[in-house]
Amino acid sequence: SFAGGAADLAGLPQAARAAAEAYAQAGVRPEEIGVVELHDCFSPNELLLYEALQLCGPGRAAEFWRQRETVANAGGAQHVRQGPHGVVVNPSGGLESKGHPIG
Repeated sequence: SFAGGAADLAGLPQAARAAAEAYAQAGVRPEEIGVVELHDCFSPNELLLYEALQLCGPGRAAEFWRQRETVANAGGAQHVRQGPHGVVVNPSGGLESKGHPIG
């Protein structure tokens, strides 16, 4: 059973625990992450995962999303950097760009 509301149902507590463990094992802090591929099975889930992955503080996902700039890599491919540390989120385009083949 799920203890709380929709966030628990979407697996956010598990994502937060997994992220904390991964950061500890890798010896990095969330602000050192440059690229993130996350499960964007529905639009709000991407915003919720920003917080669960500690890319931004609680309640700051919309602000994180609004802080964006488009940059080109050495090969000329353009990516959007988000948040104060310039994280590239889902450079593959995410599930939504693929027609969400899993769901």
